[in-house]
Amino acid sequence: MNSTFAARRRIAGKLIVGLAANEVPVVAAVCHDDMYVDREQALVTADAVRGLRTWVTDAYAHDGVRADAAVLDRLIAMARGEA
Repeated sequence: MNSTFAARRRIAGKLIVGLAANEVPVVAAVCHDDMYVDREQALVTADAVRGLRTWVTDAYAHDGVRADAAVLDRLIAMARGEA
């Protein structure tokens, strides 16, 4: 294993441990048919973050936050526990 790869694995391991201990409210929109991000992998990653709430939607594409302010409104409401 080359040293760069080993270093990246150590950093990733620390990141995963940190995310698993997260104490900050986190929300995320996961686009069902995202052309850039695999939905299943996004959900696996989200599950690794303690307290992360996901909103899986097929109503928006990858640029949903930019395309429609309602996406950000929904995420803010989720973070506040209102949705």
